[in-house]
Amino acid sequence: MFSNEEIIDAINSGGSIENTVLKFIYTEVKRPLLKFIKNNSGNKDDAEDIIQDAIIVFYEKVKQDNFKLHTTVIGYIYTVGKYMWHNKLRKSKGQVLLEDYNLSTIDVDQYDLELFHYNETSFVNEILKKIGNACQAILKQSLYQKLQMVEIAKLNGYKNEQIARNKKSKCLKELRKVIENSKRYKTILKELRYE
Repeated sequence: MFSNEEIIDAINSGGSIENTVLKFIYTEVKRPLLKFIKNNSGNKDDAEDIIQDAIIVFYEKVKQDNFKLHTTVIGYIYTVGKYMWHNKLRKSKGQVLLEDYNLSTIDVDQYDLELFHYNETSFVNEILKKIGNACQAILKQSLYQKLQMVEIAKLNGYKNEQIARNKKSKCLKELRKVIENSKRYKTILKELRYE
């Protein structure tokens, strides 16, 4: 296990440790990106290409003197991979590419939140504070504790699981709005413009 700092230092210094770190990054990001791409009209070969390309984007960014990381390394690469895949799908459908990406077109699911290390990342903590205690509770129960909607309904005093499901959906929409309006999100988007 390597920290963000150790990964960046290894890439900057080169040598044998760099290869070890790149293998570690690949292993960590492979499962969630493979699952995401397969769930979004892709296959294993597509995923392999995207994973390698996303790691290369990260590698090249690290080599730039002005690179600043605002999330975890794995969260960054995963997000780059998702955007690359959406970009590829748009191109294949002949759609005009948008300058900015909108989170409403991308699911905010447990992989996004887990890869941003909820307990460790100030960005996610800061965002969650803005959606209120009720929404925080539901999202934590659903995404981190992996409770069933029936259990979430009971814990939060809702009449049934459908009310809990509706509340979770509303909270995710609210979360998207807060993220899209945050300065940090806009900064990350600028960094992710790689074309």
